[in-house]
Amino acid sequence: MRRIGPLPWLMAAMAVVYTAYCWYFPIDYLPDTNTYIFPARAILEGSYDSIYRVPVYPMFLAAWMALGLNTDQIVIVQHVIAWLTIALLYWAVLPGLGRRGALFVALIYGISPVWLSLQHMIFSEALFVPLSVLCLTIALRGKLAQGPLGLTALLAVLMMISALTRPIYLSFVACMPLLYLLFRNEPLKNRLAHAVVFCAVCAAMVMPWMLRQSDEQTDFFTPIAARNLPINAVMLIDPKMPSSDEGARDFAVENFRTRGYAKDGWTSGERNDAMLLLFNELGTAFEVDEPEVNRMLTRLALEGIAYKPLGYAKVALINFLTLMLTVPAMALLFLAPLLIACRREQRPSFSAGQMLYLKAHVLVLAVVTALFEVGMPRYSLTFWVALCVLFVAAARLVQARYRPAEGSKAERSGST
Repeated sequence: MRRIGPLPWLMAAMAVVYTAYCWYFPIDYLPDTNTYIFPARAILEGSYDSIYRVPVYPMFLAAWMALGLNTDQIVIVQHVIAWLTIALLYWAVLPGLGRRGALFVALIYGISPVWLSLQHMIFSEALFVPLSVLCLTIALRGKLAQGPLGLTALLAVLMMISALTRPIYLSFVACMPLLYLLFRNEPLKNRLAHAVVFCAVCAAMVMPWMLRQSDEQTDFFTPIAARNLPINAVMLIDPKMPSSDEGARDFAVENFRTRGYAKDGWTSGERNDAMLLLFNELGTAFEVDEPEVNRMLTRLALEGIAYKPLGYAKVALINFLTLMLTVPAMALLFLAPLLIACRREQRPSFSAGQMLYLKAHVLVLAVVTALFEVGMPRYSLTFWVALCVLFVAAARLVQARYRPAEGSKAERSGST
């Protein structure tokens, strides 16, 4: 009788966990929820009224609303997608980590409290993380540049859809042509062809959004920078800071003083609240529209960084270390049992190109998150998945170095 593998048991257990979570916990509707729901309803009416939210997640909501689902039912759909993503992640890393290593990564992902709470909200991360895992799957199982050009085009489409769901992913998309050029054991002509195809597909996908933003007198990056960059830089705005807009600078300083924010020792929550309140009140005080508020905030943030670069570097470094150390600290709790369980498996491995993809995925997104955003777990979950894969792969390599697989022992004894 054929033995049942670990994946069906994992999926059954996760189905119970997700069902219980949906049953016992109410759906959390935060203020940001409306910034997705209103554009989704506008799409159903034939327009799009947000210059800040990129369109994919509102389109996802609008598609389900068109089928008659309300937001509570859409949250259930998000749980189902998240549940299927567990199996996708297991399959993606199976060749590189082995069955038990893949089971470990999928389990850590599936039971993550951050992930459980995210899919229980109307937030773009509920769609973005499954999309990024799908991109990871194609990259790891499709062998990237060793595959056909059609696979590269498909990966470019999915990565741009991910970037138009959470723009932070665009930083990693921009690195992909370079990664294609750095892959080993491929002729230069082949690597260039993949890089060109990838760039062409990405440009074709982002151009409609860029044109739409230009009609709104803004661009792809300014709304994103205005909402994210000042979170880390808002504490640097100072009355002595040289500024091209002294009125906006003085208004921001007075706004912080009135609300009692400390000049030093800002918490991440204070930085986030101060920036959001300033964004909402700046337009009213100066009687300017949202695109102009975006530009004013971005200028203030850049001037604050130029005035106190070491202060900004300190905040970014703390964010980076917090993000990078979380997964190893969590994984160490499970690592010893994992290595014991994996000792009889044949040695798995990722190719040089696959490892390069994983390392770039982790490093680029960690740096960008640390520079542009408060280190909120929901912003960083996508590269935590890749970091967990890398961490387990490194552990398996150490294990293979000091404890050869049983199969290799048998081969050596047979050969003698």
